[in-house]
Order: sequence, then structure tokens, then C-alpha cells
Amino acid sequence: MYNKKSVNIGIWLIIIVFVFGIPSAGAIEKLRSNTLLMLDVNDTPTFLKICNDLKKLGFIAFHKIPPHIVIGYDPGNAAETFRQNDSRVTMVTSEPANLESLTGVGVRTKMFLNAWNTMLLIKQGIIPEEIQGELEDHIGRQKDYFIPDDQLKWSERKPETKSMKLLKDFTVPPFGAEMPDTSEFYIGDVVVTVICPESNGAIDPNFENWTPAEETAITNRVIQAYEEIMTEEGRGLLHYTYEFMYHEPTSYEAVRHWMSGDVWINEIMNNHGYSAFGSAIEKTRAFCNDQRVNYNTHWAHVVYMVDVSSTGGQRAYAYLGGPYNLNDTEDHYSVIMHETGHIFYADDEYASSGCSCTDRSGYLNVENQNCENGPCVTHGPCRMIYNTPPYCKYSQGQIGWSDYDRDGLPDVIDTFPETTLTPYLPDPSPANSITYTGSASVAPLKNHNPNGARHDISINTISEVEYRINYGSWNSATPVDSAFDESIEDFTFTTPILPNGVYLVETRATNNYGNVEKSYGYDYVTIMAAPSTAVPTPTGTWHTPTTLPTRTSTPYFTNYTGTKTPTPPGGSTFTPTNTGTPTITPTSAVAVQTFPFCDSFEFGMGNWYLNAAGLGTRPFIAADNTLEGGLTPVDGKYAAYLGDAYDAIDCEGTMDLFINLAGKTSAVLDFWWVVHAGSGTRGIQLDIHDGSWHYDVNGWKYKGSTWEHHVLDLASSFTMKANFLIRFHSFFTDTEHWEGSYVDAVCIYDPLTPKPTIILTPTATLTPTPTWTSTPNIFSTNTPSPTPSPTDLTFYCPYMVDMSSDPGWTVEGDWAYGKPLGMGGTEKGYHDPASGFTGQNVYGYNLAGDYPNSMTNRYYLTTRSFNCSMLEEVNLSFWRYLNVESCLFDQVTVEISNDGLKWVEVWRNDIDQMTDNSWVYQEFDISSVADYAPQVYIRWGMGPTDNSVRYSGFNIDDFSICGKPALSPTPTGSGTTPVPVNSVRFLVIIMLVIPVSMLFARRKRSL
Repeated sequence: MYNKKSVNIGIWLIIIVFVFGIPSAGAIEKLRSNTLLMLDVNDTPTFLKICNDLKKLGFIAFHKIPPHIVIGYDPGNAAETFRQNDSRVTMVTSEPANLESLTGVGVRTKMFLNAWNTMLLIKQGIIPEEIQGELEDHIGRQKDYFIPDDQLKWSERKPETKSMKLLKDFTVPPFGAEMPDTSEFYIGDVVVTVICPESNGAIDPNFENWTPAEETAITNRVIQAYEEIMTEEGRGLLHYTYEFMYHEPTSYEAVRHWMSGDVWINEIMNNHGYSAFGSAIEKTRAFCNDQRVNYNTHWAHVVYMVDVSSTGGQRAYAYLGGPYNLNDTEDHYSVIMHETGHIFYADDEYASSGCSCTDRSGYLNVENQNCENGPCVTHGPCRMIYNTPPYCKYSQGQIGWSDYDRDGLPDVIDTFPETTLTPYLPDPSPANSITYTGSASVAPLKNHNPNGARHDISINTISEVEYRINYGSWNSATPVDSAFDESIEDFTFTTPILPNGVYLVETRATNNYGNVEKSYGYDYVTIMAAPSTAVPTPTGTWHTPTTLPTRTSTPYFTNYTGTKTPTPPGGSTFTPTNTGTPTITPTSAVAVQTFPFCDSFEFGMGNWYLNAAGLGTRPFIAADNTLEGGLTPVDGKYAAYLGDAYDAIDCEGTMDLFINLAGKTSAVLDFWWVVHAGSGTRGIQLDIHDGSWHYDVNGWKYKGSTWEHHVLDLASSFTMKANFLIRFHSFFTDTEHWEGSYVDAVCIYDPLTPKPTIILTPTATLTPTPTWTSTPNIFSTNTPSPTPSPTDLTFYCPYMVDMSSDPGWTVEGDWAYGKPLGMGGTEKGYHDPASGFTGQNVYGYNLAGDYPNSMTNRYYLTTRSFNCSMLEEVNLSFWRYLNVESCLFDQVTVEISNDGLKWVEVWRNDIDQMTDNSWVYQEFDISSVADYAPQVYIRWGMGPTDNSVRYSGFNIDDFSICGKPALSPTPTGSGTTPVPVNSVRFLVIIMLVIPVSMLFARRKRSL
């Protein structure tokens, strides 16, 4: 709700130092070495252009006061360089300004230079008396200015949006915002407008008059307040622009209308041209939106400063989410910081505010667990209680400062851009070189704010777009508008001359914070140009593939030595210009299934490509044998599970299948699905890509609790292509818990022939001699092929550790092997288990109780090396018993490496606390790192942790690494490529050394 928030100030021990919060040493040094520039310009556009030119030279502006003053960090001496080449820069200094010696400088400019001098004094621990304001002795005089909901008009609680222009119509970020979204999270560029009302005596007697000393004092306090907020943020990600509007005329004496401030705020906003908007809030928000357009910032808010020199004050309030806070001339600058916290959705935490531990606010929907009322997680000092520095961790989460993965980027900007590549037409192409177009866009983090309009917003921009062909090197694409610097960018590129063949073209984007797209845009295209008499010459150099495809595929190229010439796709030949043994990267990007095809998910999701977003309470996409809602799979014991919606967490996921349907004149898609949900925005749909996307081709399934059977004629409706894509797309956006979507018994086959039989339990006959007895094919038709194929092989688990004896893994910190004591959990969550999932022993972090506070490092449990060189589609599974605070404060991870040096994170705890009261099964696809790898290491990390609230931590039992036998030996290094093995005897020899009891061991599942 948009309730006015009061400042309830108690007795304070004044510790007035320039607080740096928790920035890194480098960040502190940046803030200690600010540089001031004074410019001799008279208009804001020129001022902003100079600031932009300085930015290009490496100057980081933290405070802009148009049109004369810029304060910031200057690591490369850009300011002095600029001054030497531009006479409009009249001063560059890191020292106090000598105000008395300055000539030709206006009164206002001297006032801002005085604020600079004050800033430097405070950094030395010296607090000038004129900026301190009052914090103490407020008992008995401080009033509660909370306005009950029923006394607020609707427009004051939630501003209307119907008449407000979308921000995308303007020329500035943030992406995805509408006009009311003027303060969604506290990262980025902010314009602060300070409005000082002055009565003209038309209605109220004029008995408060602004004096130069008062103007100087409030200028210093305001700038100091935001300097300190910027310093507490600590990563250099906040930048301020100021406009001070002194002596704003009004017919009212503002101090006499403290609780009916609308009258004079309305009048001031009407005078500035905002009479068309309804309430004082709506008018001020429209004004703020124009301010951020004028000053090219992401956010904007107003500080209405009331002169109370004659009447006394210590009053302040703000609206949750803005657009303004109201302060008086006796407020300490910490009070301004408190009220600004409300502007960016921080809740009050003092008892008389009526706060609750479970109140949630902010873009990340963070609880108010430092509230004085109730048994909250913490009760520490915070600016949102009694203005005590700093902002506590829960307030930081509400205003958007939390860093989920602790990589230095707050979660709200730590997202990855996306590219869309327009499919090339005509396909096949008659030309050997083709030109592509596409677009790149930032991807905003999902907005879970329970108090705002919940628009998904990003302040990021695109900084680069690249493309590659068939896993080759990345090349730069060209921005259509000449520069990559906006949230959405169109791009183009032209490929080099390509021989005839099929090519995978991929694109990726990078944003301004250095995050590179994870899921590339792509297009398959066939080059089928007329034969040329010229012999094409290869470009670039031969190279060794740095990664292998995630599944076995036959390379287009084979290594040769001597004088033999390699043959590329399409049959054209050429002679390499370089010498040595060439190695060509395989051209296939994905495993394309053969026709006909059936899958009942009895052996996992290995045939499908998975993508999930959202924070669910279970693995979002997995083969599942514990269906909820009383459901049972259609075939066998497993079905594909596509996630749930839980506690207002939005989830979305896709499972994709590529299949070769080229030349097919008759083909159907046969499947079953169910959505165990009620109604609303949650469900599943079927999408198909046959060169272009066809969405929701079978009707959206959004509710019900029974399986539905569908058969879709593909050949009559779609183009039969070699890389035909079938996608099941599930999404949930709700505030309730729903069990999610399931898909089972998916078959693509020719309806003119018998439907393929799904064999649920493949078997194999092993004999002492190296021969192979053919196993029924789970994708077979009525006439089994006598030739073994990769689908004859099932998952097996060559590495299983049940913790009955100590495996001797490497431990750090409090990791230990043994019997857990069932202790801990006294502060939060549940205690450790009293035994393993099977047997007595586990690996756990502190088997005797909770993990400690204030862990500054991450401590690991690391396995020995496992040889996966003869495995593909490798997965990791184990049982966990985990209790840990939100990842905003305490962290646990699961990581994998194929060399023991470079580690890939496959999982970490999410934004909500995790409190297991029983053993939980976890399974991860690690094929991208582990397939074909001769050494694979797994490790579990505990820490770092913050300085409050302990949980019982991590316990691990029943560890397995499973996969399918690979058809090719492991690559041995540079200059070699896996050569397909044609003899089935090779497989037999490998299989015979595996104990029969382990060969078809089923992976453990949750019960």
C-alpha cells in the first residue's frame, strides 16, 4: 500500500562518521579520492554532453549539479586532460575549494562548492554543526505521521496509469518501465529534485522565510545524505544528479499544512504544468518522470524541504515507492536517508510502525526480518529503525542491493541479454555468402514487488553482439544504428563464403556489465549454390575444438594425415593453406533424433534440451516418478515434470526435441499431458519450429487433473525439415502452490505403419565371450533391427558411494565424514539428521550442529577424480539434508570440474531459506562438463555466511554418477578427433568389465 511512512526517532547514541558500509577496499579508495570539476557553461544539455565526454575518457561521475559542478572518481586523470583541451573546465581539484578567492562565481555555485568542502571534512571525521540537524531529544515531541489506509484516496494508494505515457516512447531507459515506475530499485542513475516552498502570503501569513544560511545547510545535508548512501552501496553503481529549486512560490505556509501538504504541493506542481494529473502524488510522479527524461537518468524523486526555523520541526514522511519524501530544515541528513529508503520500497522496522517480520517489499519481495516486532531473524541497527547506519541486510534486499551469487553485481542487474536471429530465407540458399539480421535485447529480472505495478525492468544496455558458424570463432556483428548502447539493438552481419552444406549460425549478446548471453540465438541454413569452377579457399586457421557436443554425433570431418584432402559438407574439396594436421570442429549443435521416435522418460530427459527460469522448490524439469495430485505416469514409472508455482515465484520452462523429418510425407505427434492446477496464468502449450515458430498449436492446457491424449498431424500442417523442433512450454505466474505440468509417452511416427512400441525395461545378455546379444530397442518398430544402435544402451551407474565407509574425500573447514548427531537448528530451520538416508554415516558440515556466522570464505567437500571418458549424457545425483538461510546472506553450492582447476557451478540455494526436515533427492545434468572427460570432480561448498542467524547446514548421502556408454573413445588432445568405432565388439569389452549388478542399476529417486 502507498502509506505514508513516519520517522520514529528514539534516543540515539550519535556516532557520526562517514560510514562506508561493506564496500571492497577498492571501492572505498574510489570514494576517498573524489575529484571536483567546475564548468563554465550555462545550460543543462551542454553540461550533460561534457559529462558524457568525460565518461568516455574513464571519469565516473557520482554527483552532478547542473550546470557547473561534477564530482566523481577519476582513475585515469581524465579531468585534467579534458581541462587542458577545453577551456570550459575552470577548476579540477581533489582538495577543498577556497571560496573567498573565487571571483566571477555565482552564489549558488559557491553553495555547491561549500557542500564539496563539507564532504571532504566528513571524510576526515569532522562534522560541521550546520549540517547535523537534530536526532536526539525527540522523545515527547516526535509525532507519528502514519495515515491509515481508509483515509487515503485510491489514487494516493496506487497512482493511476491509464493516462500515463509509456516510458518506451521516450529516449531514455529503463527498459520495461512505465511512467509511474520512477524508483523500482536503488541501482543506477537518479535525479533528486529538492523543492523548497516559500509562502507569498496570498492565503497564509508569511512567517517562515528561507535564509542563505538555511539554504546552505539543507544543500549540504541533501548532498551528504546521498553521498553516504552511495558509499554504503559500495560498488560505484549509484550516481546522482541534483536540481535545487529554492523559493518555490505558494499561497500557503507549508509548515502549517504538514499533514495536508497536498494543498501546497498541488499548487507548486500546477505552476509547473501538471494540473492535468489528479493528486499531488500523481502530479509529482509525472514531474519526476519528466525530470529523468530531461537529465537522462533511470530514476527520479523529489525531496520537499519545509522551513521550520520559527516553529520547530523534526517531522518527516515518505510514500512507499515514491515519488517524494517530505523533510524539514531541522532534520539530520540521516533522516533524509531513512525516508529515501521508503522511496525505493524499504519498510519501517521500528515497533510503533506496526511492522511485521513477514511483511514483504521491494523488487525482490524480501521479508522485513529486522522488524522490532515479533521473533524476527535479526534485531540489529538499521537506518529503517532509528536512522542508525547502515541499511541492514533485509532493507538492502528490499531496495535491490542484494547480490545472489556475490559476483559484485546486484541481482536486479545481474541478468543475461538475449538475441533473436531472423531465419534466413530462402532456405536452401543459392548463394555461398548470406546476410543475416536480428535483434538483441536486455532481459529484466522478474519483478516480485507486492507493492508496486510489478513491471519487469532493466537498466542494462547492449554493448556487443557476435555471431559464429558451426562452433567457429566469434565475430562481431554490426549495429544497425551505428552503436550498441541501448536496451534493444538491431544488428546485421554477412557470412564469409561457405561451401555447400548445412550450417548452424549462432548469435550472442553482451550487456554493459559484461554478462554474456547463455542461450544463443540460432538458425540452421542449407547452402546449395551452383557449382563453381573456382576452388574455394578456406579462411581462418584449423583449430582444435574446445568443447565436445553434448551428445554423440558423427562429425562432418575426419582427420587425415599426409596428402589426403579433407572433405567438407556438401562435397566440395579444398587444400588447406597452412601445414600440419588439421582438426575441424563438428558442425552439429544438437542431437537430432531419428524417425520414428518414442520416449516415456524411463531413463531421464537425455533426448531433450531443457531450459528453465524461476525459483521453484524442486528441480524444474526432470523425469519424475513421484507425481503429485494422485497422478500416475501413462507409461512406466516416470513422466516428464515441468515445474511448479510456489509462493508467488514465477516459473517458466521448455523441453525441446529435434527430429529429422526431411522428406517425410506422413508423420504424427502422439503425446499425453496434464496440468495439475486450478485456473489462471499457469499451464502448458505446444510450440513447433519448422523454419519459423508456430505457437500454441494444440490449444493451451491450463487446468484439470486428468491425463489428456492428443495426436497431431504434422505432415499436413508443417514443413518437414531435417531439424524439426517440438517444444513443450510450461509457465506459472501465481501466488498459490500448484504441482505443475507433466508430459508422457511422446511418439513421432508414420500413422500408416504400426505405432512404435515403448519398451519400458531394456535388458541385455552378457556372455563371457566378446559378443553382443541385441537388446530390444525402446524406439523400435514391429520389426527389430538386427544391428545394434546407440539406443540399445541404457543408463548405468559406474560410480556409487553409499557412505557406509569413508570414501576419503578432501574436506575443508567443518566438513567431516561420520554419523550426524541430530543437533543444531536452535536459531532457525531444522536440526541435522540423526543418520544417513541409508545407513548411519554422511558427509556433513559440522556434524554436531549449526554452521558458524561470519564465514568469509567458502569451504569445500571435494570428491576424488572419476573417469567418465567412456560415458555420455552424464548426470550427478545424491540425497541431501539441508538447512540454510537465503542466498542473500548464507550460501551453499554444488560445483563440477573436469580438470580440478576450473569449476562450473551447477546449483546454489535460492532467495528463500531452505529448511529440509527429511532427506531430499537431487539430480543434475552435468553432461556439458563430464561427457567423455577422463577426470571429473564434484564439490559441495558451504559459505560465506553473514554475521547473524545460524542453520544446521549441508548433509550428503548416497552419491552416484550415471550415464550412457559412449560410442567413441575420448579425444587425446590437439590434432585428434574422435573416430567412430564400427565394431560392436569394442562395446562388449567395455561392458564386460562392469559388474552386472551395476550395469542397469536404477538411479535413486525421491519417494
